[in-house]
Amino acid sequence: MRTIWPEGPLGTIEVMGSRFPSSPRVLSVHSVFNTSLNLKDKDGSLYALVMRPSQLHPCTAVMHPKSTCTEFSQLCLSAGQKVMLQEERISFDCGLWVSFVGAMRVHPYNEAAPCVSSLKVKSITRQGNELSKAQHGKGTLLVYDALFQHLDVSDGFMGYFSPHAKVLLVGVQTKNLLVAERGMQALLGLGPGSTPVGDDFLCGFLLALFMLSQSADDSSFTHFVQVFTTSIRRMLHDSFHYTTDISKHMLLLACDNLFAQALVAFAKVFSQAQVDEVQFAGALQVLSGLGHSSGFDAASGLLYCLHGLMPEIFGKGDV
Repeated sequence: MRTIWPEGPLGTIEVMGSRFPSSPRVLSVHSVFNTSLNLKDKDGSLYALVMRPSQLHPCTAVMHPKSTCTEFSQLCLSAGQKVMLQEERISFDCGLWVSFVGAMRVHPYNEAAPCVSSLKVKSITRQGNELSKAQHGKGTLLVYDALFQHLDVSDGFMGYFSPHAKVLLVGVQTKNLLVAERGMQALLGLGPGSTPVGDDFLCGFLLALFMLSQSADDSSFTHFVQVFTTSIRRMLHDSFHYTTDISKHMLLLACDNLFAQALVAFAKVFSQAQVDEVQFAGALQVLSGLGHSSGFDAASGLLYCLHGLMPEIFGKGDV
C-alpha cells in the first residue's frame, strides 16, 4: 500500500514540558503508540510527542495534529528512524515534520509537587473510596482499598502487591532506608505495560513524599526523602533491568520532583485543608484517560503515602 504523506507539517507543537529539548540535536524513534511518539537521544534520554494535553509531562511536547494525522501509529514510523530537532521544527528522515513556531514552555514550578496543609486523614479515606470505585469500574489490577486489606499471594496481584507497598510505607515512616529500598525494589517493574503498575504507584508515592517534605517542620524527614530519592536514582542508573525505558525515565523525573501535569493537578486537590469535591472529580476524570490504569495507579500511590504519613508529619490530632 502506498503511503500518502500530508502536505505541510503533521501538526504544530502548542506547549512543551520544562525538560523537552530546545537546542538542535539528532534523535531517533524509540517507540510508537497511537497518541504518543517516543524519541531518544544519543545518551538514552527519552522525549515524546503527544496528541492529548492530558499526556503533558516534563519531557513531552503536545502536538495539535492536522486532520490528516489522527494517530502516530498511522505514519509508518519505526524504531531507530532518524529524527532531527531543529530550532523551529522536528524533521523525520522520511520527509515528515512538526512545527515548533509559537510553542509555549511549562515552567518547572508547575510540574513540581505542591505544598500540603494539615488535611484530615478521613478526607483522604473518603476520596480513596471514590478512586477505588473508579478502579473497580475499569477493572484495574491495582485497587486502592485493597491496599488496606489482609491479603496473601493466593489473592492474586493485590495479594503480592500490598505487602511490598506496606514495607515501603513502614520504611519511610521509620526513616529506615534499607526497609524503604526493599519495598521500592519489589514494586519496580511490577505489572504489565510500558509503565508497569508498581512504577506508576511509585511516581504517585514520590509526589506525595515531596508534598510532605516541603511542608514538614521535621528536617530529618526532609533529609530522608533526599537520601531515598538519591538511592532510587542511583539504582535506576546502575541497572537497566529493573523496569522499562519509559518507566525508568518517568521515575528519574519523579526523583527530581518533576511530574505529569495531570498528576500535579490531582495532587493540588489535597493541598488545601478541605477537599473540593468538584475539583477532585475533574482531576480523577483526567487521570482515568492516562493509559489503561497508569493515572489511577499513580493516584493510588499518592493517596497511600498521604494516608500513611499525614499523621506522622502533622500530628495524630489530624486523623
